[in-house]
Amino acid sequence: MPALTVTGRLERPAARPRTVARDPEPGVDGVPNGPAATPPMPRPAGTARVARQLALAYHVEALVDSGSVRDYAAVARALGLTRARLSQIVALRWLPVATQEAILTGASTASERQFRAAAGSPCKRADTSP
Repeated sequence: MPALTVTGRLERPAARPRTVARDPEPGVDGVPNGPAATPPMPRPAGTARVARQLALAYHVEALVDSGSVRDYAAVARALGLTRARLSQIVALRWLPVATQEAILTGASTASERQFRAAAGSPCKRADTSP
């Protein structure tokens, strides 16, 4: 994995003033004044997030196995993740092969959290292999 190099000074962009939409009169139609409700964001088309995370898990494992990176901690630092979060992502490799195929083909709509509970660890699940 190539080293990340940052040059220059990193600064946060200036904060924009926030405006809050309010009802013209308090309590109209039984709705109290407050921030206007925003509709939920539409789900973007394309590859599911859990599928990208599964691909990342295999990529990270290959990097560590080949010796390109020293360990998972180095990968976590390079990606800006905690070691615990990277461990959660890498644990997706321990899902049964049929489940991994369902994730990658888009046949499964479950979230990563639901898959993570089923993945367990290789020590606990001797009946499956990546």
